[in-house]
Amino acid sequence: MNYNSFEQWMNGVNHLIRQVTGSFISDDLSDFDYAKAFEDGVSPQEIAAEVLEQNGFDATILRGNF
Repeated sequence: MNYNSFEQWMNGVNHLIRQVTGSFISDDLSDFDYAKAFEDGVSPQEIAAEVLEQNGFDATILRGNF
């Protein structure tokens, strides 16, 4: 998917985080340089998985390893 803005991209990240955690969003987890990831063209799915794993969550489903 093509994200036209950082805000739209972050909405995607937060949606994925919420799907895995049930209630958390990026603001609820440890700091991460989301702006740099967006500028580097990293997908919301990959960043959500990385952030979740850094915070002790199982992000297997986001990595496609079922």
